[in-house]
Amino acid sequence: MYDFNQGKVVATATLHETGPNVHESCSQTGNIHSFPCMPCINQSDYHREKNTVDDGGININKMFNTAVARPVARKEMMENEDARKAMRKEWLGQHAAGVYDFSVVREYDDVVREAKRNGTEVHMARIHGICVEKNYQLPKGNPSRKFKGRGVLLGNQVKDLGNSPATFEASRWADFYGCLPGHGVKLADAIQACIQAVLTGPPCWVELPEDAWPDDVDFRKFRRPVVRLIKALYGHPDSGTMWEQHCDRKVRELDFIPVGEEWPSMYFHKKLQLLLVIYVDDLKLAGPEENLTKGWEMLRSKPNIEPETDLGLYLGCVLSKGSAKLNDGTPVSTMTYDMEGLLKLSVEKYLDIVGKKIPN
Repeated sequence: MYDFNQGKVVATATLHETGPNVHESCSQTGNIHSFPCMPCINQSDYHREKNTVDDGGININKMFNTAVARPVARKEMMENEDARKAMRKEWLGQHAAGVYDFSVVREYDDVVREAKRNGTEVHMARIHGICVEKNYQLPKGNPSRKFKGRGVLLGNQVKDLGNSPATFEASRWADFYGCLPGHGVKLADAIQACIQAVLTGPPCWVELPEDAWPDDVDFRKFRRPVVRLIKALYGHPDSGTMWEQHCDRKVRELDFIPVGEEWPSMYFHKKLQLLLVIYVDDLKLAGPEENLTKGWEMLRSKPNIEPETDLGLYLGCVLSKGSAKLNDGTPVSTMTYDMEGLLKLSVEKYLDIVGKKIPN
């Protein structure tokens, strides 16, 4: 239940011995909040094996975060200076990373004819710029709420070989490991992860939008200009695999050993006793506090990653480490997963759909 007068999310429930009922509570203003409650069913105390899959074989016990990003239409992007800057920053970043080979610009039709004549396989694709407002559920002014531009390959015609990022269970294991006595856990992002990896497979020629071309390339003299794609750009169906393979080689060189086939993108450093979880471009490192800094320094010597940070926003969920005491007084560490911002957005969306307004 959302208490609009107090601005808090409050969970309330009652159990009744006979059939469904309604729980009612009144706020100070006299508003009544009601919802049906489940009946209390008396049954024998026996162990039931946890259901793991549904009829379709889908694992129903996986935990998911919701990463919130609001799509920004092109009209808004062109009118919003922050959005335009974010998109231009993305294009310039790709140029600096050598994503495209601008030394040779060719006509689309010439490349296709040459490939057919020589009987060689090439991929022809288009690059598209998209803009989103990340972490839209956070209040305006929060530094984590910002515009993000991304140049992606429209690769629906390119064969997908698939990749296997870490699971959310692996992320929770890192949280648990970081809650052990004397342990901690920190986060970091890989910088433009996929384009750290070289594109493999058949040559790929791409068309760029006008605002993605460098100023020193005269692309307007071509009817349909294309350039070679060099790096594993986002949107290519197999770019995740290429990044994963690139990252796997780099962390293995640092003696981070894979935990096992059933735990993809999860590694353990025996000497430093550090547990590393990689979810695409989000890295989480847990282990003894005295070894975390050294572990991050080692990692930054291979993949290009940002400075590590304390727990905070991770895949749309705010993580925070705390402490508590058990009934016998034993101190324990706790991990809180806070998604109140998303819940508020969901409530507001629901009220908008049913035609209700939030009381002043």
